[in-house]
Amino acid sequence: MIELHLAHGYLLHSFLSPHSNKREDEYGGPLENRMRFPMEVLKELAKMCANADVAFTIRISADEYLEDGLKFEEVLKICQEAVNAGAQAISLTAGSYDSVAYTIQPMFIEQGFLVPYSKKIKEILDVPVIVAGRLNDADLMERIIETEEADMLAIGRGLISDEELVVKMKHKDYDQIRYCVACNQGCIDNVFQGKGITCLVNARAGFEAERNITEAEEKKRVVVVGAGPAGLEAARVAKLSGHDVTVIEKSKDQRGKFDILAAPPEKDSFLLYKDYLSTQMAQLGVDIVEETISSAADLEKYRPDKVIIATGASQTVPPIVGVNMGHVVLAEDVLDGAQVGENVAIVGGGLVGTETAKFLAEAGKKVTIIEMADAIGKDVGPTFVGHMFEFLAEHNVAQKTNAKVLEIKEDRVLLENEEIVVDNVVIAAGYQANNELLEEMKKAFPDVSTVGDVNLPRRIIDATEEGFLTAVSI
Repeated sequence: MIELHLAHGYLLHSFLSPHSNKREDEYGGPLENRMRFPMEVLKELAKMCANADVAFTIRISADEYLEDGLKFEEVLKICQEAVNAGAQAISLTAGSYDSVAYTIQPMFIEQGFLVPYSKKIKEILDVPVIVAGRLNDADLMERIIETEEADMLAIGRGLISDEELVVKMKHKDYDQIRYCVACNQGCIDNVFQGKGITCLVNARAGFEAERNITEAEEKKRVVVVGAGPAGLEAARVAKLSGHDVTVIEKSKDQRGKFDILAAPPEKDSFLLYKDYLSTQMAQLGVDIVEETISSAADLEKYRPDKVIIATGASQTVPPIVGVNMGHVVLAEDVLDGAQVGENVAIVGGGLVGTETAKFLAEAGKKVTIIEMADAIGKDVGPTFVGHMFEFLAEHNVAQKTNAKVLEIKEDRVLLENEEIVVDNVVIAAGYQANNELLEEMKKAFPDVSTVGDVNLPRRIIDATEEGFLTAVSI
């Protein structure tokens, strides 16, 4: 099969779109002119494919999601012309590089958002219709085919997160599927930086040749301290390798910071990974013990051959005058349910600060972000950052950049050049590793490794990779 790309702002799509095509000759202006060059290419390719007995399809953005972009009404006409010229199927996608969130959809885009378009095209054209767009739910995927809203599904990221997705669906092993969470961190964010593709939930992605789980020659007693993503991934892989694995967590329901991470608006997809790891622990028979480990002596009764420390990180509190007052709270506490007043200042405008701002603004609070750097959201991915600024603007979140907090008082925050009236101050100023027991553990046990934020506070994608690599090396 050969597919002609008429989407995403590439050459032929840029002719079709009034957003990018500003020509005033016979290749610009009305749709008939904008279609001229793409159709010339399409007809030649259709002829070549017919002679070679090769299937020929087109891929096109159902909507460019730009005010002056290509809309579905014109796309329908383009699809009709394409079929008349020899296209044997229509593959639907969306967006362009000026609306990239609709091209590689982050988690704030609705699952299956293109299905209404495919359904409409099927009513008009008598060729197979292929649809894409955040299809990371087995029930949704099967329903689309069963109700004939599309004939085929185009899956990209779902096969990066789980290369056996289709096999598992075929055998109805739904709870074994490691779903894409639509974070875009390992895939499209890396591509934009010229890097190879990896995956937040699948440490083998991009390393399939060298990262494989094999049966361990020597079975060991492995104790994992910490049930966040790093610890649970290490436990999963170690158990699959044949080791006897125990996970120790001070609260069985905590599971690291998953619930806190999923609390802000449009971030609940992270719970897909939590559900997968929890299901794996139950199905593989990994023991999870609820216990607070306060010293190396607490682990002696488990007689470990291998200890994996995955105790994560905690928020740091900057040395600001007044930071210990009662109305000052941590961002994680807010995301975990701590109540705040109507006027809130957030100290720190990175990923945690901006997500907490979204969380509070959606709840109707008047929010101000205070950031020492010249911009907020510098660690937010390229497919998320535009939407983040739109969300904050829609909810009237104030931003104070190049701003230093001098002092926190009962009812206000003092900056170098102004004061902000507040009911509460939220701290989102970074993290520090929970590594207090590390040296003691290394002295008490012969084989100790660390995974995740206990090494250095970072992201879940780093935690997953370190958990996997440490476990396969046991």
